[in-house]
Amino acid sequence: MNLIAMLDQPAVVTAIAGFFAWLVARMFARRPDWRKYEGLMISAVKMAEKIIPDDTDNTAAARADEALRQFAEQYKQVYGTMPDDATLAEVSANMPLVHDALDAEGTLKGSAQ
Repeated sequence: MNLIAMLDQPAVVTAIAGFFAWLVARMFARRPDWRKYEGLMISAVKMAEKIIPDDTDNTAAARADEALRQFAEQYKQVYGTMPDDATLAEVSANMPLVHDALDAEGTLKGSAQ
């Protein structure tokens, strides 16, 4: 029996489809680690909006830096230690998602006043 004929069997096709369905479900069921810090991230983004004025040069970069600094300070207050580099990298990479969600909700500019 050649390989094509073997892969064309209903049981093999079902097994392959089942494996990929299980794999996809497992990938999407796992909650990203940065989500557990979402509250701190929201607070940090809102604080950065208040601290960095709109007329600052390179406003977006300045606010991103300030938000990460605010996150690190709040993390230290909550957990008693500074976040490790991996946590900071993950939070930094996902901070724009939090910012965009707050902006879409309309709560970002309201906090800057």
